[in-house]
Amino acid sequence: MRIVQRILLLMLLVAAAVVPARAESWWPQWVTVIQPDSGQVVAFLKGDAGQYHNQWWPADVKQYPFMKALAASTPNPPGTFTAAERKAAAKVALPTFYNGKVIVGHLLRKTPGGSWLVFLEYKNDRRAPENKFEGVPGKFVLVDAKTGQVKSEMRGEYKLMQADRTETWDPAVSVWQRYFMRQDGADVNARDIDNDEPLFDSPSVLSDVRELDGGWLVGGAMYLNTIQGLKRVNPSSGHTDWIAPQIGGHVIWVSLGKDRLLYVHSVYEPVVYTKELTKAASTRYSDRKIGYVTFVPTKDGLYGLTWITSTAPDGTQNPSDCAVWKRGTDEWGWLFDYSPGTMSSEQMNDLYQRKGLDATMRSRLEAGPP
Repeated sequence: MRIVQRILLLMLLVAAAVVPARAESWWPQWVTVIQPDSGQVVAFLKGDAGQYHNQWWPADVKQYPFMKALAASTPNPPGTFTAAERKAAAKVALPTFYNGKVIVGHLLRKTPGGSWLVFLEYKNDRRAPENKFEGVPGKFVLVDAKTGQVKSEMRGEYKLMQADRTETWDPAVSVWQRYFMRQDGADVNARDIDNDEPLFDSPSVLSDVRELDGGWLVGGAMYLNTIQGLKRVNPSSGHTDWIAPQIGGHVIWVSLGKDRLLYVHSVYEPVVYTKELTKAASTRYSDRKIGYVTFVPTKDGLYGLTWITSTAPDGTQNPSDCAVWKRGTDEWGWLFDYSPGTMSSEQMNDLYQRKGLDATMRSRLEAGPP
């Protein structure tokens, strides 16, 4: 029995690692500032790439007071386990059987009441790898954090769907603080995660929400991180007020500042702009390869930089060039390009100044992924 328990502990540790600790990511992080009523994007604020993401540009922090709190610490979604907590949790043995079936536990969230939200995957119902998109059946349960024993279970059964390094469930589920929101036919049913008391029903849709922590209730509105972008929904009517396609990647949290602006903290570049700029660069430099892109928001518009590479006839890699762009109303316009490998820092700064930019803009544009 001890051997079986040790195997289950190892499986729990591996399963717990499936849901990444995204706030500890090495990728650049963004805060998108939005007018909550209209959905208009006021600004993109980008944190410096690196191990820690509290290095925000002083001008951004000064202009948007809410950023002062963000600059002090990088928050995690409510209920997210830290790396140390996950390591400690892996030492707590979950049940090996549930409802007469062999199970594997996926550790997901801490609840406000101090329990763990766990998805119990029915291991003996697992599909073959080639059929993974059919989903893996199981149950959502609350587990005692000390004993690992199941305290209660959520209504119904679910299927765990895994694709493109994301996890979703069928029927769709989203968890935010005390709200356990589930797609129930044409409605979203929300119940208290700790005591199962009903909270609200909304004629809306969760099916296109990216991940388990992809929904927030802020300032009386529901915000959903969907494949189309950040969506604001009226919980009472289910009406979609707006969709902000500029929000890309994984959204960590959504918060309403004291200035009544919506602050959306996410990791990775805004997907829609990445695609737009890569397409524009590929058209202009059709005989070369487009590398990664970076963005810098300013009061007068959004600037971007593309790294461009090519291969010499002998097969060696040519030095990379940079192209600088500015986004107009609905498309990217080319400004200039240059070759960092053939220019001194002073020459590049002078080029930027002649184009109406400065050395600070250059350093921000050239700060790509680590």
